[in-house]
Amino acid sequence: MKILANRAFYQSVLILNAVLVLTPVFFLINSSLRETSEFARSPFGLARDPFWGNYSSVWSGGDFPTYLFNSLIITGSSLVLIVILSVGAGFVLARYQFRGSNLVLAFVLTGTLVPANCQPGAWSWSRWETRHQLM
Repeated sequence: MKILANRAFYQSVLILNAVLVLTPVFFLINSSLRETSEFARSPFGLARDPFWGNYSSVWSGGDFPTYLFNSLIITGSSLVLIVILSVGAGFVLARYQFRGSNLVLAFVLTGTLVPANCQPGAWSWSRWETRHQLM
């Protein structure tokens, strides 16, 4: 009975997490399928008659293909560089014991587990950046 209760708890947590993650995606797609006037009238309403013209106007009206290609280049090169550096750093942290290695590992894990916008340094930087953009 206890195993069944634990399993039900974990499944309910996973379902709640899936709903929290997928809700913004649903609203994003729903909003993209509505005309501007319909969206202005009721921002959270459902798209009753999907308007696919928004997608064609993005591809033809703007410079979206160029922006997409640039994003793919930047993302791909960043990904390759990050993987190469992370593999090397991970190997050193896992295989070699040096003075302060546990402290370095704790900082790496803290940076991985705590989202960037919740870290104290990010707050002061964002406030500084906002203050200087307004001037």
